[in-house]
Amino acid sequence: MRGPTTIPPRTTAPRTQRNNGPANPPTALSNAAQALGITASAVDRLKLAGAALGAGFAGVDALQLYSRRNGMAARYQQEIVFPSDLVQSNRDFYMSFKFQKYEKRSIANSPFLSPEGTIRLPLPGNLKDNLSVSYGTESLGPVAGAVLESVIGEAPTGQGLTGAIRSIADRTIGSVTSAAEGAAIQAAQNAAPQTLNAASAYTGLAVNPYQTVLFKNPNFKKHNFSWKLMPRDEEESNKIRDLVKTFQFHMSPGVSRGPGLFFSYPSMVIIQLFPSSQFLYRFKPCVVESVDVNYAAGSGPSFFKNSKAPTAVTFSVQLQEIEYWTNNDYQTGFF
Repeated sequence: MRGPTTIPPRTTAPRTQRNNGPANPPTALSNAAQALGITASAVDRLKLAGAALGAGFAGVDALQLYSRRNGMAARYQQEIVFPSDLVQSNRDFYMSFKFQKYEKRSIANSPFLSPEGTIRLPLPGNLKDNLSVSYGTESLGPVAGAVLESVIGEAPTGQGLTGAIRSIADRTIGSVTSAAEGAAIQAAQNAAPQTLNAASAYTGLAVNPYQTVLFKNPNFKKHNFSWKLMPRDEEESNKIRDLVKTFQFHMSPGVSRGPGLFFSYPSMVIIQLFPSSQFLYRFKPCVVESVDVNYAAGSGPSFFKNSKAPTAVTFSVQLQEIEYWTNNDYQTGFF
């Protein structure tokens, strides 16, 4: 009879670790820390702090937004003049668009505007100034309207202060009585319009709603300009391409790195009319709302044989001013 079989324990050979490089490859943070002489444990603490304040790192990216944008925008910060002979002694009527970027380096520093290029174009076919304000129509109601009208009415003269106050008080009491009656009629109208209609037809009276016009606010001016640009050579074709891209660049916001949690504001535009706006009009700082380009501005699509650029382009922009116009602007001679 055989005895129990003893199974020897299995021995597992150690696995050979593949050489795929270091388990934790160096990051930009660790490289910067090594350059500054910061220890590995300090780097780990920084990583933990970064994990706890992830939104803070996004904020750091946002602070770098303007400097990165300015670096990339070098090609859109030049001066473009179309046509090439626009600015001359015998042809000096034109419009200038100067792009400026609002920047604030830190909370402690004051904001400033940095120039980001200029575009000069001929005067467009329409130079239309527009100025408007907003009003609203409100109903005070019979009670409030009657009381207000009585109180702000002109006080009788020749009665002295005491007599004037007594007269206003008497009229106010009387108006309250009339207003109460009007309010009762109004309530009847709300409850049974047919009843009030019948009463109005019988008495020939209707409730005064005491409507008034209230000033709300001034409106921001808007401007629309359009040009038909026809290049004469390849150089002017390149200028048309550059000026279109420049307008589109400056009307678009920047975006922060990483998850893109932040947008930077687009550029502002300072518009001037040359040689003088004395008999025309002036502009407050503007932003570009839209850019429309038609690359088939002729009877149909047409292109140069060699450069393949369009022979005619219709270019239109819509802008909005970012500051109100008040009568102080006219008193100080800004216009």
